[in-house]
Amino acid sequence: MAWATGASIIHTIVTGLLTVVLTDAHLSWLATVIALLAYLPLLWFTTITGIKRCHDIGISGWWSLSLIVPVIVLVWVFVPGNKGDNRYGPPPPPNTWGVRILGAILPVVCVIGIIAAIAIPQYKMYMDKARAAQASHPN
Repeated sequence: MAWATGASIIHTIVTGLLTVVLTDAHLSWLATVIALLAYLPLLWFTTITGIKRCHDIGISGWWSLSLIVPVIVLVWVFVPGNKGDNRYGPPPPPNTWGVRILGAILPVVCVIGIIAAIAIPQYKMYMDKARAAQASHPN
């Protein structure tokens, strides 16, 4: 899960920077296309990582669909893998605290992303209205 969190953070930073640069160049449609195309490898990587984690704890990869619920992500971070071999292979190496902390960041990143997706356009609209009001009332 920590690897998926790291990949999500990198994806967010890169697509965010591209969006800012391309929006300033009036190419917001291109920023949207690039962000959507960049999301596909992230989705693939996150899915594979979730399936591997399911196999680590001895359950079917289909259980990775339950990771949509943020609270379940926290449970998966702290549940250790099987001590011995299971039907999916040998036991995984134990998680370090760094891996656990990085894995716990994912829900926070999701919440920040949702807030930013709502707040940034609203702030831009507020700034546009403020500029329009200043332009219509010269001193």
